[in-house]
Amino acid sequence: MTSQPNRPFYRLGARIFLDRIPPAEFVDFLEKGFRAGGIEPEPDACAHILERAEEVPYNVQRLASACWEELRVSTDHTLTAAQVDSALRTVVQGENPAYMQVWQSLTQVQKKAFKAVIEEQGRELLARAVLQRHGLAASSLQRALRSLDTLGLIREDESAEGVRYRLEDPFFAAWLSMAQRD
Repeated sequence: MTSQPNRPFYRLGARIFLDRIPPAEFVDFLEKGFRAGGIEPEPDACAHILERAEEVPYNVQRLASACWEELRVSTDHTLTAAQVDSALRTVVQGENPAYMQVWQSLTQVQKKAFKAVIEEQGRELLARAVLQRHGLAASSLQRALRSLDTLGLIREDESAEGVRYRLEDPFFAAWLSMAQRD
C-alpha cells in the first residue's frame, strides 16, 4: 500500500523492518493468546502459522486473526495445522483481485523469475541448473529480479547463509499455487 507508485498512500510514512522475532517466543505468544480466548492450539499449530507466514509479523498477525475468526464461530475450538491452511485459503481468496492484477501486469520473464524465487526459496538463482529449470538466461533473470524488487514484490535478504530473495508478501506464493491448480 505504501510501496507501490499506483497506490494512494505511496511513500506515506517510513517503512520499518523488524528484526527476526525468535520463533519459540513467537509461538509461545500465539499459544497464550489463543488459550486466553478459549482456543486450544494443537502442538505445532502455531508453528505452522509462522511457517505459512514466513515469520513476517504482519502476515503472522493476519493469519492468526483469520484462524481466530474461523474458530470463534466454530463448534470446535481447537487450532490445527489443517485449520491454519483453511484460514490461509480464506485470506488469499480475499486478496485474489489484487494478486490477479499484479500477476497479469508482469511480463513472462518476470513471472518465470517470480516462480523461480518461490520454487528455489530465493537461493542460488543464477546457478546453471536453476536457469535451465526455469528456462531463463542469467541476464534476463537479473533484469527481472531488479524489476520485481523495484515493483516491491521481492527483496534481497542477507543472512549468515548468504543472500536470498524473498517475497514481500509470502501469501502471494500461496495464491499463485492455488491459482495454478484452478
